Amino acid sequence: MVNKIANIQHDSFLNLPELEHLYLGYNEITSIKKGTFSNLPQLFNLGLFNNKISNIEHGSFWNLPKLAGLQLYNNRINNIKPGTFANLPNLQLLDLKNNKISIVQGGTFSNLPKLKKLFLNNNQITILSEYNELMSIANCDCRMLPFRQKMVGKVFVDHIICEKPSRFLRRKLKDINPDDLICDKPQIRVLVAPRLPTCLSTYKDHHL
Repeated sequence: MVNKIANIQHDSFLNLPELEHLYLGYNEITSIKKGTFSNLPQLFNLGLFNNKISNIEHGSFWNLPKLAGLQLYNNRINNIKPGTFANLPNLQLLDLKNNKISIVQGGTFSNLPKLKKLFLNNNQITILSEYNELMSIANCDCRMLPFRQKMVGKVFVDHIICEKPSRFLRRKLKDINPDDLICDKPQIRVLVAPRLPTCLSTYKDHHL
């Protein structure tokens, strides 16, 4: 269901201590303020995808001890400050693809001990400061080429792992030749009708 929510008030989710799943996708939300979700101790999954979010205040996701999935893809986020995702001890999936992120500062993801998948593809990342987190890039194709060309010699290169396409599954992005980062063209199948057997009859004139 598509709504037109543009602002989330600080007390919007009071008296919902048992809420486990909250989806606010496909709205007009532009920013997330500090403490917006702090009254949801049982929240397991939070979907904020397909909005217009450009700013996330420090402490926006505090006090969410059970949060395992956070989807922020398809927004307008351009900067992630250290501490934005602090105090999320059970977060396993963080999806930030299709934003406008250009710089990821060191320590941004250092307080996420259970993080397994971090999606940053389809952003504008040019600077990725030193850190030791494992990043899972969903699609290692032509869209990752500009980033791959700039990552030579960077300290983070050992921590970027490809998930797709299948030929690059679990391979490090640094080990893939830039020339191989291509977007597959859609395949068009041409169906050829089978040839029917040709029957040849030979007629001879017989003279008596």
